[in-house]
Parts: sequence; C-alpha cells; structure tokens
Amino acid sequence: MTTGPSQNYSSEYLQAADETLEEARTLLTHSLAKGTVNRAYYAMFYAACAALLSANVRLPKRHRTIMSLFHQHFVRTERLPQELHQDLVESYKLRQQSDYEISAGIGIDELQTIVDRAEAFVAEVKQSITKR
Repeated sequence: MTTGPSQNYSSEYLQAADETLEEARTLLTHSLAKGTVNRAYYAMFYAACAALLSANVRLPKRHRTIMSLFHQHFVRTERLPQELHQDLVESYKLRQQSDYEISAGIGIDELQTIVDRAEAFVAEVKQSITKR
C-alpha cells in the first residue's frame, strides 16, 4: 500500500464518495430523481478516482477518460468485476440524461436500483483498495 500524496487524495475521494452516496440516499427518500441520479453517479465517480489514485494513476480531467482508466487498471486486471465498469458507464449516461433533459422519466424503482448499484460500487472499490 502506498503512502504520501496519492494515498491522501485517495482517502479524500473515498470520503467524498461516502458523503455523496449519503446525499443520494437522502434525495431518494424524497423521490427527487435528478438529484438522486446525479449524486449516485458522483459517488461512483469519486470512488473510481480513489481507486486510480491508489494505483498511482494521475487523474485526467475528462470523466470518460477516468472510466477508461478505471477499466484498464481494475477490470482488465481482474481486480474488480466487469459489472462495476458497466454500472459506472450506465450511471454516467443516466446522469447526463437526467442533468440535461427536462424530463428524464426515471421511476422510484429505477432510482432505488441506481442507489443500490452506487452503494455496491463504492463498497467494492473500498475493499479493493484496502487489499492492496
């Protein structure tokens, strides 16, 4: 396990993932679709950033590049399952739709699924990081 700046930033990103996941849960209880989708995606995004930093990978500025690097360093190497990358990509697409379309049309059951996937994503990334 590395120590130093990358590890410190990784911990900060994990904390951001936890806080953002809690925001998603709160928004879900109020059936606020756009906010729930946004916060669930960002919880996953922050966890993916933490994973990359834990592997001493410098974070790029673009979300799609982060997703690609996450796949390269964690899925292709079989440190994490393919489903996690698929969930991240799907959440990104839903977040784009939800943020930029006036009527996203996402029901409460789908919102619960999105939050559940975000919770699983964050948990698995944390477990992977602590194994290192």
